[in-house]
Amino acid sequence: MKALVPLFFCVILFLPKSYGQTFNPDNSINSVVQVWVTDVNRTRERKVLTGFVWKSPNQIITAMHGMQAGWKIEVKYANQAVIREARIKKVLPKADLVLLELTNNESNLPANISPIQSAFLGKIQFGEPLYCLGLTQGSLGIPSRTLSKGFLQPKETLEYLVPDNVKRELRTTSLGLDLDIIYFDNGNLLPSNSGAPIFDKQGRLVGVGNGGLEKGTVNISWAIPAKYISELENSAITQLPSAVATNKTFFSSSVILEGDGNNMERAFNQSNQFRPVKTREFEFYKTKNRSIVELTETAENPLNILQLNNEITKQFNVKLDLDNIRLDIYEDVQNGVVVVVPEGLELTVMYPRTEEEVLQVGFRNNENTKLVFGVIKDKDFELTELSMNEIISFLDEEFFYMLAQAYGISGFMIAEEYTFLDEDYERGRKTVNISAVGAEMVYNPADGRQYGISTYVTLLVNKDKVIFTAAISALSSDLLLNVTMYGMNCLGINKNSVDCKNFMDFYNAFTAAHLTTFAY
Repeated sequence: MKALVPLFFCVILFLPKSYGQTFNPDNSINSVVQVWVTDVNRTRERKVLTGFVWKSPNQIITAMHGMQAGWKIEVKYANQAVIREARIKKVLPKADLVLLELTNNESNLPANISPIQSAFLGKIQFGEPLYCLGLTQGSLGIPSRTLSKGFLQPKETLEYLVPDNVKRELRTTSLGLDLDIIYFDNGNLLPSNSGAPIFDKQGRLVGVGNGGLEKGTVNISWAIPAKYISELENSAITQLPSAVATNKTFFSSSVILEGDGNNMERAFNQSNQFRPVKTREFEFYKTKNRSIVELTETAENPLNILQLNNEITKQFNVKLDLDNIRLDIYEDVQNGVVVVVPEGLELTVMYPRTEEEVLQVGFRNNENTKLVFGVIKDKDFELTELSMNEIISFLDEEFFYMLAQAYGISGFMIAEEYTFLDEDYERGRKTVNISAVGAEMVYNPADGRQYGISTYVTLLVNKDKVIFTAAISALSSDLLLNVTMYGMNCLGINKNSVDCKNFMDFYNAFTAAHLTTFAY
């Protein structure tokens, strides 16, 4: 059987909307601090977050939910190699803020440390661009992140943002539901951004990075307004409250690492092993790892997550353990999209720095299943204006034809039961899911078996760009016949059989393609 070939597409450079930006991160970078909080006595877990230097070089503000009683606190100033120990000086539980100070009142701190001396307390307008300058899991440096001030009705507080199940948990903690927040409707905080300074375009401190509420594969983010910093400075509380809010689906901008809690250098290296995957068009950061079931628990539309799963398991009568099907979730900060990769598999750049550059996911010991991500454009088509049938015709010319040539078959037939269109008229964009199967079987002389070729395509379409995800899989005809007629049990030890592994690769690739979505 012919090997799967990379997909070739014409790449379009997406230029983000200009807001007359004047924020210069170089002016603020020396205010930023990386913070590690480590359980050196028991679990050796460590939390990774960001902080910033406040008024004096030995004072740091960060998010309280990253703290833990009895755990060691260590900090590293931007552009510095030395790791220093810190302790809690003051806390403001209702606003999830903590003021740290260096354990040793050092007089030989680097001269280039630049404490932030004041904050902007005025009103931030809807749509105003804001900038997060924070440690990002996997980044060797401290990148900036562009956000946009959102609008929350009737009041911009946690009360009107979080779902009821989260409210019930928060009421048992010190965090107030009446807490004012800065809600972001364009752009999200990334893992490790908890405690990061948030600036306006004039470079003024306006808030502190705080939460990221999970909604399936995507997140909703907010910051604590800078007005609470003065309350933190005047707080008489010097100890952490007994109930610190630490819900991972609520504070998804926090990161927890495992390993040797006594080795800070190893912790730093571990936090950087998840470096962003960059291409000319993408900059993906891994934001979380979740099971299918966990995604449905936080999703606004859980039926969409299970839609493809229900169709596949119904057609093939396959029993799968959804609790143990885990997915790595990545957010692309250039295009504002979220993609899903089966747990532990790598995003690999194919044909870097060329017109054909794409990202590909290969499956272990299985050349018959692939997952591909790319940016596409055809000047003769305005996909936002096309009907479903016209989009299918576009794909038939631009994708299905090439794929059929690669396999030596006459073409592909659309599987309507797996084909969906979701139009977002308010934002002027659409999500298209299309499944297709090869018109003929393909003979593989290496094992003497016939294979059926299937593909699942997701298009994220708006006026600026088209993000393309394609899952491609070849399953043997005898496997397809057996599961269709007799079903297949892939629970327990059965999941390790060759047929179950091949079917799981097919299922995981199609599920990942189906879950590609806009980040906000």
